[in-house]
Amino acid sequence: MNISWTKLSIKHKSMVFAGGLLITFWLYYFYIIEGQNQRLADLTAQLQVEKQKLAIIQGFSRNHPDPATYLAELGKKSVQAEAMLPNQPDLGGLLSQIEQATKTCGLQLVEIKPASPLAKAGYREIPVEINIKGSFAQTADLLKKLEDIPRFNSLNHVIMNSRQGLLESKLVLIVYSFGVPAGTAGDKQAQTGQTDKK
Repeated sequence: MNISWTKLSIKHKSMVFAGGLLITFWLYYFYIIEGQNQRLADLTAQLQVEKQKLAIIQGFSRNHPDPATYLAELGKKSVQAEAMLPNQPDLGGLLSQIEQATKTCGLQLVEIKPASPLAKAGYREIPVEINIKGSFAQTADLLKKLEDIPRFNSLNHVIMNSRQGLLESKLVLIVYSFGVPAGTAGDKQAQTGQTDKK
């Protein structure tokens, strides 16, 4: 069956032309307009993200007009954080602070005995046993001073005995530091991981 364009009626020619126009319009919409709409949506989303970043930067610059002062404040906070939770156990400074606090409170310091660090998940606990003699008021004053020590600590045990009008106290203070003690399984894993990376 051979169909010739010239033999088609005007009605059929109009239908073929309308169908061709419809298919052309659909292809144009699908490939050009829809693609542009998607690109526009992507650019709008990117613009919103950039506006949010800009708002954060503008807010920061309003709150901190002098960057040098802000950096100095951050440096002080970093030093305070390092003093509270140092990366190394370094008990020398803490022990001298405890000794000074007991003298200030008028207590007799019998003994300070640090124990081996205990490895926890990413940090260490170091028990420090403190044996003192003095009155109840002096001991209470020392407990307050231990709270004010810059190094983060917690009082774990307090045992008090009264002998001949004198209060003998044994305090177990837990101090903290980041990391794990040398020679533990966690330390060996950390060293192995560093060796593997090399």
